[in-house]
Amino acid sequence: MRLFIAINFPDAMRKRLWNETAPLREVGYPVKWVDADNIHMTVKFLGDVDGSRVDDVGAGLVKAVGDTKAFCLPIGQFGAFPSPKRPRVLWVGCENLPVLELLADAVEREMLQLEIG
Repeated sequence: MRLFIAINFPDAMRKRLWNETAPLREVGYPVKWVDADNIHMTVKFLGDVDGSRVDDVGAGLVKAVGDTKAFCLPIGQFGAFPSPKRPRVLWVGCENLPVLELLADAVEREMLQLEIG
C-alpha cells in the first residue's frame, strides 16, 4: 500500500487553506483537488509499503514523535510542483521551525532504521 506520514491540521486551518485556494478551483487550475478534510502537511512519503510492515511504521512513529508537544505552524506562500505551468500538487510553505525540523529528522531516522521509504 502507498503510505505517507503527515501532520493533520486543525479544522480551522484546513478551512482557511480551502478558502484561500478557492480562486484556483474556480478558474479550473489543473490539479486533483482533495476535500478540505484531507488537507495536511506531508512529513515523509514512504511509497509502496507491504501491509505487514504497517505496525512497524506505527511503532517507529511512536518512537519518533513520542515527546513532541503541540506547536504553532505559521503558514506562508503557495506554490506548485513540479511547476506552476504544469502543476500536479499545490503546496503551502511554512516558516522554518526547529521543532518541525527535529520532528522530520526523527521520523526520517526511524524509517531508515526500519528500511522503509
